[in-house]
Amino acid sequence: MTIDRASLQALKLSEIRDSMTEFDLYLDLGGEIVPYANGPHRWSADETEQLLQSGQFVLLYNRADADRVRSYLANRDGAPCVPASDASHQLADGISEFLKTLYAVRFPEEHYSLVKGLTVALDKFLQAYPQLSDLLLRLVQHDPYTFYHSARVAGYSVALGLALRGPDEARLWDMAMGSFLHDIGNLSVSKDILNHAGSLNDAEWNQIRQHPEEGLKLLEEIPLTRTVRDIIFYHHERLDGGGYPRRLRGSMLSMELRIVSFADVYTALTVPRCYQKARTPAEAIQFIEDHLLNFLDPKILHAMRRLLAVQGGQLSQIAG
Repeated sequence: MTIDRASLQALKLSEIRDSMTEFDLYLDLGGEIVPYANGPHRWSADETEQLLQSGQFVLLYNRADADRVRSYLANRDGAPCVPASDASHQLADGISEFLKTLYAVRFPEEHYSLVKGLTVALDKFLQAYPQLSDLLLRLVQHDPYTFYHSARVAGYSVALGLALRGPDEARLWDMAMGSFLHDIGNLSVSKDILNHAGSLNDAEWNQIRQHPEEGLKLLEEIPLTRTVRDIIFYHHERLDGGGYPRRLRGSMLSMELRIVSFADVYTALTVPRCYQKARTPAEAIQFIEDHLLNFLDPKILHAMRRLLAVQGGQLSQIAG
């Protein structure tokens, strides 16, 4: 039986660790979708570890089971998914978040093998540089939101890059790596400021505005491309020149930088914070259209509409 990849969404291995699932699950093995667990299945830490070691960062489920999966995840809220002391699992969970985000949107079938290869390459790169791995693990401890936010931004950036620029592996690598590292400078920002619910004073804003430069300082010894370093340093620049740190505008901002900046804003709008309720995808797209197109690229908004409209049609009424 042929399984339609477009009908599937992803769960991270950390989300099923030490639990019982009641819905069918599938694996992507070299581009072929194969059944893995049919119906009720008791998961052990050993089983999820074996899958992780074989390069399986996510399992797939039918979109038709989405309500059952949401109920399952709601009942798992608060469960310790990733051991705090297990560095390799924490890094892998970031990679899993990246891949899960990609499965939340749809792109042409021929691009899935490229995405899977990119996922494995990211994992190997992070593991190859202990200094980089250490920085990301410090970020997990300092501000978990920033770590997982960055992984989601990477997923949306790659999906948008494929939609707008096609399967250019070098560009996609730069956007994925730049996204993963764009907020590493938050290590220099107080936790209280990062999670502050009200207005910031001038000194606090100054600390926030320093994070791109601080991020580059932390990564000086890591072999990153110029594009990756530009993404880290300029991801808060805006088309209208109202961003920071250099107040760049218009054509001075590359398409890669524009894509990551858009993905950064969209992701921030759709994830709950202590001071902000999460917007639905439709609400986030509408908010960007209504309020933020003076500094975000409309072409990227249209591409994101198309990606999300395919997800379930909930945006069809505003898709352009």
